[in-house]
Amino acid sequence: MPKASLNAGAHRDDSSVDRFDELKLDAGEIARIWIPDDDAAWMEWVHLLTLPVFEENGGPLMEEKTVRKMVRTVIANTFLGSPICLGADEIVAKQGLDPERCPACAGIQEMLDAGVSYADDMKPQRRFAIPVIRYNTASKKSTQLQNPPGAKMQVWRLSQWTYRKLDDARSKIVELLELDGGVEATRFKMVDLSVQCESATYGQKIGDISALRGAWRLPAVKELLRALWTTPENHPTEAQLKAACGRDSGLARIKIDIDDAKEAWLRAVHWGDGGPLDASKGSRMSGGSGRPIDEALDDLLAPPGTTPDQLAGHPGGLAEFAGPKTPAADDDLFGAPADAVPPPSEPSASWPSDDDLFGSGPATAAATAPAAPAAAPPAAPGDDLFSSAPNSAAAALGTGPEAVPAAAAKPGKVASFDDIMPADVPVL
Repeated sequence: MPKASLNAGAHRDDSSVDRFDELKLDAGEIARIWIPDDDAAWMEWVHLLTLPVFEENGGPLMEEKTVRKMVRTVIANTFLGSPICLGADEIVAKQGLDPERCPACAGIQEMLDAGVSYADDMKPQRRFAIPVIRYNTASKKSTQLQNPPGAKMQVWRLSQWTYRKLDDARSKIVELLELDGGVEATRFKMVDLSVQCESATYGQKIGDISALRGAWRLPAVKELLRALWTTPENHPTEAQLKAACGRDSGLARIKIDIDDAKEAWLRAVHWGDGGPLDASKGSRMSGGSGRPIDEALDDLLAPPGTTPDQLAGHPGGLAEFAGPKTPAADDDLFGAPADAVPPPSEPSASWPSDDDLFGSGPATAAATAPAAPAAAPPAAPGDDLFSSAPNSAAAALGTGPEAVPAAAAKPGKVASFDDIMPADVPVL
């Protein structure tokens, strides 16, 4: 390795992908969105890796969980990571795993073969990232637009289960617009969507997805959307869409994560079963000593003199560690003799503190805590498309607090806004 200089800012790893502003909702919150382009979505096969939670005695922590409307006792787990699967799309879609190409798939197959049923949830799943435009509404639980209108572009992350709900919402579009062609003739850009969040405890759980008449029919809203869509800097890049689906870990990182998951789940599932993988009574998982790992570790770290020295009288024995020893003199960074300045027997009252290198005085007082954030505005009544609540002109033009988020600029021509507007929608 070459010599390195520790200048400020040198050698920092700033290669991580810049995350685009994402659609994040609290429990009970409703978002009114518009999907400008049905063909701009991104999809990846992603592993959702987990680790079991262990108790102090080394055994797995058990908890009650509702699975398919039934309460079951299962091993508690914690999230490890969401690496993008390295398998071939067609093989993963058909077989569920591609052990030949993806080490995560290979590790999951090994766990399933060893009786770890929890590994079934780690098989690759479809994850989606969709560019959407979210309108500024009167409140968190309202679909009424602010007046004047405002909006911003975000990325909506969807699991494969949420995507099914979105796809099922096509029937609501048919009913709202009375389309003769059925769901095959639907395009999401024909309408606005009302998206409600049921829970945000473990990620966003989306509940109802409804179709609303498109606000783009109004001239002021159409001009706002035109300004958003025709600005390339407002669009997420392909790298940002991919990062919203999962982590592009690479081969080495996936191997480390799946090996950690496999070792932990094998130990948790086979704890106490008496088989070859049972680590509770000693096995190849605990060194084959026939004793639990914690007891074997206590023996290994036992203080000197409590166990017989098997190499007594031999140069490799423990004799050199027996009895009191006079510590060697510390190295002197500046080459002064170790006995040049004897240390004081007791610290002086004027001795500088450890945090003051030159003894210039005590540390300053701690900073005060930041103020609490302001509360959200109350909901505005009424069923009209626009709320009577005022909003600044800066928000309508995307220059104020509701300004359009800027993404990394990228080359490429943006499709004409008039081309994406659904001109074939029946006039309501």
